[in-house]
Amino acid sequence: MSSLKGIGRPSVFLVLLLVLLAVKGWILSALLSQQERGTCFASTAAETGGEPAAPAVAAEETCCRGRLAGLLASIQEESGRLREKAGLLEEKEKRLVLYRKEVEERLRQLTDVRSGVEAMYKSLEQHDSEQDAKLVKIYEVMEPELAARRLEAMDDEVSSSLLLRMNPRQAGQVLGAMSTDKASRLTVRLSRKDSAAAVP
Repeated sequence: MSSLKGIGRPSVFLVLLLVLLAVKGWILSALLSQQERGTCFASTAAETGGEPAAPAVAAEETCCRGRLAGLLASIQEESGRLREKAGLLEEKEKRLVLYRKEVEERLRQLTDVRSGVEAMYKSLEQHDSEQDAKLVKIYEVMEPELAARRLEAMDDEVSSSLLLRMNPRQAGQVLGAMSTDKASRLTVRLSRKDSAAAVP
């Protein structure tokens, strides 16, 4: 949520920018007005021999006011464009806030789903482990010859996995009761599993 703190700053910045532009425009228009008025009066005075003539002064004043009005119109136009851009930026900020909230909500949902899946996986692993432990106990209490016949009929992977979890003494008796071929294959598998388990 700390990433949402800086959202108001661009709006304040835009307002300050607009105020600065308006002040700059006002100062510029005042300076230009004074400068143009002085230039207009000076040129009129030079033409009339010192004293500006009343009609010439009025014409120059009208000219200066026209220029000033044009300058103010362009400043107002620029100010309007800046306000429009500020409005667009505000809309984009609002959309970004909404997108951010949506992304955070989806992230929270995904985190919840992930937690649920992990809990389910742990539960299944625990259940499988309990089932395997029960199966190993069943084979441990069987007579070695009977357990050997059943394990010989199974896949080598399953047989070696069960033998590995059995009590070593019981597993030895079961291996002894098996056919030589099956017992040798399972012994090779068991040795590989033991060496793989010993490597960190």
